[in-house]
Amino acid sequence: MNQEYLEFMAGYLDKIEEALEFDPLKMDYDRYADNIFDIIIEIGNVFKKELPEIKTSVFLHSDSLNRDVDTTIGIIRKFLIKNGYKKSTKVESQTNKFWTSFKAYFENELPNKGYLKGQFLRYDNWDGGLYYLDLDYNYQYNLQYGVDYVEPTTISDIKLFIELAFNQWIENRYEFTKDVNSIFQKFKMPYKLQKGKVIKAGYKTTTINEKIINFAMLERKIQYAEEMIMSQETLDKKCALDYIIDSLQYIISIQEGKNINDKYATASKKISSNIDGKVYSVVKNEINELMKISNEYFDIRHNEYLNKAKEKREAITDSVFIEYLYNIAYSLLYILKLKQ
Repeated sequence: MNQEYLEFMAGYLDKIEEALEFDPLKMDYDRYADNIFDIIIEIGNVFKKELPEIKTSVFLHSDSLNRDVDTTIGIIRKFLIKNGYKKSTKVESQTNKFWTSFKAYFENELPNKGYLKGQFLRYDNWDGGLYYLDLDYNYQYNLQYGVDYVEPTTISDIKLFIELAFNQWIENRYEFTKDVNSIFQKFKMPYKLQKGKVIKAGYKTTTINEKIINFAMLERKIQYAEEMIMSQETLDKKCALDYIIDSLQYIISIQEGKNINDKYATASKKISSNIDGKVYSVVKNEINELMKISNEYFDIRHNEYLNKAKEKREAITDSVFIEYLYNIAYSLLYILKLKQ
């Protein structure tokens, strides 16, 4: 399908986001709801051929506002994904800029800095004598990762490249680390190279977590969440929060115990074995509170309108609050993963 047309459709996601940013407590709620419903009706009319299910899936009633918004957004996103639409976010743009700059540094400046091991350099007597990179990326990826080399497009791809370079190709690792971190800072990327690992610069720790517990169920989700939380799109941030809470739930699920409270206790004991101490109490309370927030208060891990106690789950639409919950959950997940 025409990408320009898909871009036009995607613009309605922004319209919904803008409408949700108004604080319903500072204006008449009916007006707030009507404004959002008008956008949903407009979407149903404009895209009645492409998205016919919208008219039969929304109720347009004040009690169904959150559900109608989530349903409409879900239908649009599903259509866009099926038709190959991918919007470049600011983070993706910065990632591309970073890689372009880093690649120029790595292939043109680095060979003459004396950081690389000799077997990966080629010397040319012409032009005053210069060193050139002599690296077969594909062979190195086959050898170290068992896969073919593909030009990095995401921070996960870049992480693989930099860590491979640090561990296998670089001799002067200290200076290389300084150069890499300088480029990260130049493009305001929230990452840094530390002890051979690319980590989130926002998480303050001297301990590098290298443990792989279950890549498909845990590490892959964490990597995805770390990328999505840096997006400018609120829906992407919400998706990151879902994944990080899901990862936290997984860590808890693999603890020993007959019931969920036993598992909370086991996880807390791994951080502090003194069950009468304050550290144990703080961690267990934090786990309890985060699980209550994600399962009962908000639409994080569940899309149902009401929780088990028949209380209303609220939709989270404030991107800053989403980041707040994400960082709390991420910190707890990080320490539990270290102690696992």
